[in-house]
Amino acid sequence: MTLNLLSASPGTQISLTVAPDTTQASTAINQLVTDYNAVISGLNSQFQDSGSGQGVLATDPTVRNLQSELLGALSYTYSPVSGTTSIPNLSSMGVSVNKDGTLSVDSATLNNALQNHYSDVQNFFQGTAFNGFAASLDQQLTGFLSPADGAFTVDLQSLSSQYSTLQSDVTNFQNNVIAPLQQQLQAKYSQAEILLQQLPTEMKQIDQELGYNNSNG
Repeated sequence: MTLNLLSASPGTQISLTVAPDTTQASTAINQLVTDYNAVISGLNSQFQDSGSGQGVLATDPTVRNLQSELLGALSYTYSPVSGTTSIPNLSSMGVSVNKDGTLSVDSATLNNALQNHYSDVQNFFQGTAFNGFAASLDQQLTGFLSPADGAFTVDLQSLSSQYSTLQSDVTNFQNNVIAPLQQQLQAKYSQAEILLQQLPTEMKQIDQELGYNNSNG
């Protein structure tokens, strides 16, 4: 916090009150719930039969693991190093889990927690050394999204390698199988066309040898 003193009023007492911004905290928590719901709903949709089958990623074990990890993350419980806390989990601040894994917020309970137990809410998310719920969830997501060795990164690299292999196989098949076969078929077609062109002359010769004259009926 920074104070900018612009003028002096000798003899005038000024009171300065510092209070947590509960409105901003409430907005941030509600946004977290909105973002979480968007992700878990997208994952759930892969495993729901819409009439034409499940989603294209339903058989991907990494997607299933991510869904499981996100749902498991909601059971996080904060235990302070010393003393007790009135906000040990999400439900204690009014955030509940629905049957489909999405979250709902009880605004009255959340506002009461922020008004009366702000530091406990802060500790739940941050921990005493940035080791609270936020860090726990971030660590779980990093296991999937790390650009170096995250599960999805490895998946994408594997898919890219498979795509390159398939492209190479297609090219080799075209060059070594389809192209020679095409040339062979074209050669046979050319031979057949020549034989068809010669057929009337040969038929005439056969007729002559048999003593058959078309002009005589």
